Amino acid sequence: MVYVKRLVILILCCFVITGCFNKNNKDLTDSEKFKFEYEELNNKKIDNKKLRKVKIDKGNNITYSSIDEIVNMINSKSTFAVFFGFSKDQYSRNIVEELMRAEKDFNLETLYYVNIENVRDEFKVSDGKLVCTKECSSEYLELVKILDKYLSDYIIKYEGKEYNTNTKRLDSPCVISFIDGKVDYYTTGIDKSMTDPYEKITKEMKSYAYNKFKCALKCIKKATGKNVCVKNSTC
Repeated sequence: MVYVKRLVILILCCFVITGCFNKNNKDLTDSEKFKFEYEELNNKKIDNKKLRKVKIDKGNNITYSSIDEIVNMINSKSTFAVFFGFSKDQYSRNIVEELMRAEKDFNLETLYYVNIENVRDEFKVSDGKLVCTKECSSEYLELVKILDKYLSDYIIKYEGKEYNTNTKRLDSPCVISFIDGKVDYYTTGIDKSMTDPYEKITKEMKSYAYNKFKCALKCIKKATGKNVCVKNSTC
């Protein structure tokens, strides 16, 4: 009987320590879900490459959203900031800590987050021809149209050749601030020197990302209060 009681206590402690009770995402707040989503992949391997370890503050102000919700907010001339990315993307993992630091420093009430792992169109090269393997939604196309001048052509590189899809694609990651429904600032936070997402992140890379996110977020709170926000030359 004593053994059974000790076993039950041990199992309960395991649940508390590992967070097993909270691993059902339905029971998590958006802040907790975001933290869990990124941290659960720490040092995990995808395609034989180890994902970067990240630490997310549980006090973040992330709110999950979707492409169609973001488009509706733009069309209703809302003022907000949004982060597009996904936890399996090494580039997103490379900048997410600096984004969270900037969000905390500005005490932003809400930073919207859209997981875009499965929302963009996909192509592959088959028998020397470009084939669309996954079509995106009409809402995604509308967003791409809105952001057209900020996006690059979507080029597929295969066996030393480049194939132009004749479309543009939302970057992962990217952070965008909208004021009254218009783009105020667009940035990936990725320094040009970061040519390999799995390389060591330097202080300069972190500083670049943080400063870009500051530029993206600094006018949001003032804009909601109808105060004028003027960015400095570094933005």
